[in-house]
Amino acid sequence: MEAVSDEQQIAARRENRRRTDRAAQSGAVRPKRAALPASFLSLLDTHAEMKELFLLHQEALLSLDISLAFERLNACERVVQLHAQAEEELLFPIYLRSPPVRGGAVELFVSEHRKMLRFLAQFRRELGELWRPAPDLARRIIGLLDAEATFKHLVEHHDLREANILYPTLDRLTTEAERRDLLDAVARAK
Repeated sequence: MEAVSDEQQIAARRENRRRTDRAAQSGAVRPKRAALPASFLSLLDTHAEMKELFLLHQEALLSLDISLAFERLNACERVVQLHAQAEEELLFPIYLRSPPVRGGAVELFVSEHRKMLRFLAQFRRELGELWRPAPDLARRIIGLLDAEATFKHLVEHHDLREANILYPTLDRLTTEAERRDLLDAVARAK
């Protein structure tokens, strides 16, 4: 059986999402929220990519492949760093044009970005400790997976806040041309 790369797994899951989207458009499945043309909601694809990379990291942990787990965690961390930086430098200045939104203060988004990056740095350090052979390796991995659950909850809440507050607000504040330009700039920042 031929090994499947991370990129192939992500592409396959992306294709499944496209099929689901097509089913939603046909009326077979009701979408939660319809995206505007050139909508900031399209950035949720990057969020899905981050989550997928993190799951691939956890799958590698379960397989006791510490090297692969480390590689996948580093890839996830890079995507989070670039995405957070693009939001903070390109999107938050636009978002600040809006009157304050309850639960949507820029400081909260920035704080969540910092927490996510601190968690990922902590996991990287803990993975470094797993390189050394130890009879309790499986239990140490369980401990790491338990700690990672807190990170996943933070990411889920952050994604919901961006999907329900940040991105729709940015869509309302910008013209379609501005959205296209900003989304292009975010894509170039990757």
